Amino acid sequence: MLFRSWILIFSAWLTANVIAQDLTDAQTLNVAMTPVYFVNGKPLPSFGIEQLKGLVDQALSDSRTK
Repeated sequence: MLFRSWILIFSAWLTANVIAQDLTDAQTLNVAMTPVYFVNGKPLPSFGIEQLKGLVDQALSDSRTK
């Protein structure tokens, strides 16, 4: 029983740390809502398959010129 309690406490601690890191990441990246998609660190300004394809194509083009 003590081991099960320890597991529950440890799991809660891990979950709290993951959530804290997610919040820190969101603040660092200026994420105000979800979902937000990024391609090579650039946020997708508006969601849509064509917008995503354009951002990926741009990232591929940029990588070829380096």
